[in-house]
Amino acid sequence: MVDFVACARELVQNLNNRLSPSAYDIAWMARVRAEDGGPRWPDLIDWLLEHQWPDGSWGGTIPYYHDRILCTLSALIALRENRDGPLVEAAIRRGEQYIWRNIQFLRHDLMELVGFELILPTLLAQAQKLGLDVPRHFCGYGRIRAPSCACCH
Repeated sequence: MVDFVACARELVQNLNNRLSPSAYDIAWMARVRAEDGGPRWPDLIDWLLEHQWPDGSWGGTIPYYHDRILCTLSALIALRENRDGPLVEAAIRRGEQYIWRNIQFLRHDLMELVGFELILPTLLAQAQKLGLDVPRHFCGYGRIRAPSCACCH
C-alpha cells in the first residue's frame, strides 16, 4: 500500500526552495478570519509587506503582467482588510500605482492565466468596494463574466 502522506512529505522536503510561496495564495490566506474576527494568521500580513517588489507589485520572480496584477490586487485587499498604519498605507499606495501603470500591458503577455477572465473583475470589484484606488474598468473581461451588466462594458 502506498503511503501518500510520506510521499507528499518527501516531495515537499525535496523541493529545496525551488518553489517559492505564492503571493496570491498568501494574500488569500491572510484574509481568513479567526473566531475573534481578526486575521487567522496575522504573520502573513508581515510576509506580504516584506515581499512587495520595488515596483510596487507582488507576484512571481518572473515579471508576468497577468500574475503580477492578480497577486497585487489580492495583496492590496488583504492589507486593507487587516491592518492600517504608515507602512501598510505606503505599500498600498505603491501597489495601486503599479496597477494603474501596468494594467494596460496585459495584452503583451503571450497567454492568460487560467480563470483570469473571472478573477480580475472579481478582485477589482472587491478592491473598489474597500475604497482602493484601482481602475473601474475590467479591460474587457467584465463582458465575459457578466454580459448583461452595464458596468462591465
